[in-house]
Amino acid sequence: MAGGPATAAHLARDVPAAPGSLSYHLRQLAQHGFVEEAPELAADGRERMWRAVVGGAHWEEEDLEASEGVREVATSAQLMFLASQQNRLTTWLRHDSLRFAKEWRSAALSTDVLLHLDVEELATLRAELEEVVDRWITRSREHRQNLPRATRRDSSARWPGDRSVPPVETDGREAVMVVMHAFPFAFQDESQQAPAPEVGKES
Repeated sequence: MAGGPATAAHLARDVPAAPGSLSYHLRQLAQHGFVEEAPELAADGRERMWRAVVGGAHWEEEDLEASEGVREVATSAQLMFLASQQNRLTTWLRHDSLRFAKEWRSAALSTDVLLHLDVEELATLRAELEEVVDRWITRSREHRQNLPRATRRDSSARWPGDRSVPPVETDGREAVMVVMHAFPFAFQDESQQAPAPEVGKES
């Protein structure tokens, strides 16, 4: 999704697997609707280009009760997504922020806030945030679709982790990663915690 359409050989630059193995996994992802072939982007009939399907992966709490083991799989996926988000944020703070002008660094956002909400308010917060993000997704998608193909990012010009090739100009726009988390925060003042029972004594 971040790097644009790619071949298995291109993806092998960032994914620690052989192109043949990646081709197998791409076909599996295609069967489940996560990626699709993009033959119009291939250089010739032998090249097999793939692109991510817009929408990504998402699930609701009810989905996790469908069958045994689903929650464990979903948790593993979420931990993987979180690790990827943290890696991208670390890369921005340590390296990429220095490659952009002051205006970009000033516009970037990194913050957290502790709210006191009930479950209905948390659900409302989620809905409102999703509405805002959906509006910007639509705006971004419409802009990319209206770009002449010559001004879109060339899928072979810039890859995550490959900093040797400069990005293709896209009328002042850059890929912007948006990460939000909202969840109950279990907080307890240490001064109010009950002392741990001593070994050998009844609690």
